Amino acid sequence: MVINIMVTSYIRPVYRLLGISISHLNSRYRLKTLFAAPMLLLSSALWGFGLESINEIAVFPYLSPQKLVQLYKPLAQDLELKLGHPVRVVSAPNYTKFMERLAQHRYVLVINASHMARMAQLDEEYQPILRPLTDLKAVVVVPRNSALMDTAELRNAVVGVPSRIAQITQIAKAMMREEGLEPGTDITFVHHPTHSSAVMAVANGKAQAAVISSRAMDQLRDRVGDRLRILSDSDNLTGALPGKAPPVIYQVSPLLDIQAREQLVQIITRFTNNTKAGQAFINQFGYRGLRHLEPGEMEAMTPFLPALRAQLVESGK
Repeated sequence: MVINIMVTSYIRPVYRLLGISISHLNSRYRLKTLFAAPMLLLSSALWGFGLESINEIAVFPYLSPQKLVQLYKPLAQDLELKLGHPVRVVSAPNYTKFMERLAQHRYVLVINASHMARMAQLDEEYQPILRPLTDLKAVVVVPRNSALMDTAELRNAVVGVPSRIAQITQIAKAMMREEGLEPGTDITFVHHPTHSSAVMAVANGKAQAAVISSRAMDQLRDRVGDRLRILSDSDNLTGALPGKAPPVIYQVSPLLDIQAREQLVQIITRFTNNTKAGQAFINQFGYRGLRHLEPGEMEAMTPFLPALRAQLVESGK
């Protein structure tokens, strides 16, 4: 029984890669079926991947692919130097595709939204390793010359928001409801594939406001800072959803062995926290540095999951 449980927990991600559900295997024949896997996959499942498997940094698609490559290139370059092989920055066309690829275990090193990271932890056993020192919140952005002074004044407005799957979109709905505005009735949300496209709709006059993450706004100031201003934020949000969250979670595949995981954490934190180039990299996001997660931080993201799961189902229809 102990061997069965251990082998099942290690090999589950490999079988997901093959499209096989462990739960569908008859328990009487589970070990026999598991050990019938190709030796390479079995070896990987039992002993884990090493640092040689880190050849990509998979970043969730909160900005355009070009912008993500530009932002995360310094980290990729440092990993290339330390690991001795090429490392590239990759993403996906949208949040749904990104989560599908996570479910297929196509990524080893992931930089994920915190609610999606919680889902990947629970469903796919991706391990959270690091988070920024600072928190993320939602910001309501309007044209700099707008007469709006309060979020409640957005009644009947068109507001750009990210994907329906985005954590910020859930927070945006909660913010509007606290101001007496029901999305779809009192206010119109227009969903965009990225935070940057949502905010550009305001800059281009196609929306009266946008709700995006504070960190995305920091990264877009060079493009829109002279045309837009922040009207309000989610700092004082009450209710089930927290108004703040880790901006991102660094995660690794459960197939990465423990020693490689610890070495990777050391490599990343030495770069981001202790080098001039790393500080320049991490401070462009306003993160100030990276740290290990504290107990309960991932669990705090659980209230976001019902809406996330429902939206993923809807997106998959």
